[in-house]
Amino acid sequence: SLDSNTEEIDRVSRLIENEQKYWGEALRLSEYHKAGQELGEHFGYDDGINVAEFNQGYSSPSRTVRHLWEMHDYNQSVLTGLLYELKRWTVKIVSGEVEPPPDKGNDEDREEDDLPF
Repeated sequence: SLDSNTEEIDRVSRLIENEQKYWGEALRLSEYHKAGQELGEHFGYDDGINVAEFNQGYSSPSRTVRHLWEMHDYNQSVLTGLLYELKRWTVKIVSGEVEPPPDKGNDEDREEDDLPF
């Protein structure tokens, strides 16, 4: 339904915003060469992350750093694609191309023969 779709658009938009804020904070920490411990804690690692390696992104010699960047790109890609599809479905719902789901009503109103079991 349009209401459900709108709620999902809002939810996915918030997830994208949170991801961007999370990485914005990580990039801010990476500007300080001595923030390796804080950067590690930001990503949930007890050990620090080498800031110079973090700033190398996919070219980093650290498998952990490369994985962090890969997960960020993956999350952004999936969430952006999902948001696109939700907006596409909104257009279809509003235009009438997609019919709303049938109102199933209350099971008490159904005949015994109508039940699937």
